[in-house]
Amino acid sequence: MKKIKTTILVIAALIAVFIGIWVVQDNALETGIVLLGFPLIELPIGLWLLAFLLAGVAAGVCLCYPTIFALQRRSRENIKRLQKLNAELSAARGQSTAE
Repeated sequence: MKKIKTTILVIAALIAVFIGIWVVQDNALETGIVLLGFPLIELPIGLWLLAFLLAGVAAGVCLCYPTIFALQRRSRENIKRLQKLNAELSAARGQSTAE
């Protein structure tokens, strides 16, 4: 199973690289970008597109982490609560059969 997952990840990475190369080749016109009043180096538009896409993906992932951590914490709390309730239920069942 781990080999299949690794193979799929490698194939997905290769597809992403090929699509990136294709985008850069199709958008080869060099242009400069002014970011907050500071001119950046001149690069092909395709590279700018990929750079901003990757920056957006990274920002999205970083903004999702607090929610993910909160959900993981709540899940652990619920698992502990369920285990406690199961123990109480087992104790109550054992107590009722002993009577």
